[in-house]
Amino acid sequence: MYYDIKEAKHMGRYKLEITFADGKRGIVDLEDYIKKAVFKRFSDFNYFLKFYI
Repeated sequence: MYYDIKEAKHMGRYKLEITFADGKRGIVDLEDYIKKAVFKRFSDFNYFLKFYI
């Protein structure tokens, strides 16, 4: 399944507000993911803040 993300805004710490093409919106907290090896680079908070779509 494919979701077209139109916007992402930083909401504090590791939370992002995601807006989809269909107008739906939600907040995702990614803080628990930084403990996983594949996302380890996000433990550098300044690097995380460089996110983009």
